[in-house]
Amino acid sequence: DEEDNIIRDLRFVKFSPFSLIYEGTVLANQAVFLNRKIFKKYGYLDENYKFAMDYEFWVRIRYAKFYFIREFLGSFRLHKEAKTSKIKDIGMEEHNKVLIKYGCNPNRLKFQLFKKISKFRRSLLYLFQGDWDYVINGILK
Repeated sequence: DEEDNIIRDLRFVKFSPFSLIYEGTVLANQAVFLNRKIFKKYGYLDENYKFAMDYEFWVRIRYAKFYFIREFLGSFRLHKEAKTSKIKDIGMEEHNKVLIKYGCNPNRLKFQLFKKISKFRRSLLYLFQGDWDYVINGILK
């Protein structure tokens, strides 16, 4: 928060293009390191987006090679003045535009079903990597 208190930790599992589409940003931007070749091949962030420029970029490069490192590499601050807190409605609108741009309709029943499957898959992966406490805390919230 704005006082540097830890509100919660976010844990991740190995990257999946499927989860990226059906769950949203499943990467910690603050802990992603990219080779210059990625930008040469796929281009840079689309600055036409105010909120979802990173999500659009992840979707565009979703079939690139990703390596999962199970270490704490970064953090972010969430508070009432943060962009994430102030323009959440714009973020959801842009997020849906990205999905539609890449051929997915978030309003379709099939999309909603795959979203549930993806979340179940992620929960299993947390368990397999030993994050039982994280799954239990998520269920209890």
